[in-house]
Amino acid sequence: MPTLKELVTEGASLAAIVQHLEGLPNDRCVAEAMELGSKEQQQLYALAKDAEVIALEQLVPQGQLNQAEVFEGRNSLPLYSRFQKRFFRQSDGRIFGNNTSPTEWLIGPGYFEVLPSTDQSRGALLIDYSYYPKQGLADWRPVVDNRKGASRFVYGGLQDYCRKVTDDLYICWVFRDGKDQGKTFVLARNKHHRSGR
Repeated sequence: MPTLKELVTEGASLAAIVQHLEGLPNDRCVAEAMELGSKEQQQLYALAKDAEVIALEQLVPQGQLNQAEVFEGRNSLPLYSRFQKRFFRQSDGRIFGNNTSPTEWLIGPGYFEVLPSTDQSRGALLIDYSYYPKQGLADWRPVVDNRKGASRFVYGGLQDYCRKVTDDLYICWVFRDGKDQGKTFVLARNKHHRSGR
């Protein structure tokens, strides 16, 4: 059976890719997603152009409070490409999250808010680092201003536009202050990992 990377490289349809991913156990889905490099990520982003709109409830279920949905991530950078994005729902319904990575000690946790995109051509879901919660979940690092310190070089003005591949896999394109950065990343839900209390 071909892998996700092979399907994307061979020019498979989005429908075929979705069928493949939905037939995999979660750990295998995550592993195959983490194999995608810059070229395959850009190809998958293009394939997902007409994918269905992402409902915020698909990211974090309605009513799920004080527990995060954890997504494994790989970006298109040559170094430090692996990370996690963790999403949680506040009692007011707003969805926030942060990043964990080996460089978190230097660049900060990169908190953000998740919103419906106002530019569907870029993606149905927007991860916006201009907005962040007053605090994260109980076991998370404190919130820091993304516009200060070393954080500003990574997260300042950052906006990630994401397209849905499946309920558990998203492909995203990076913008900063409205400008295309030519960078991408893939997110795959880790169903075996929950964060927060």
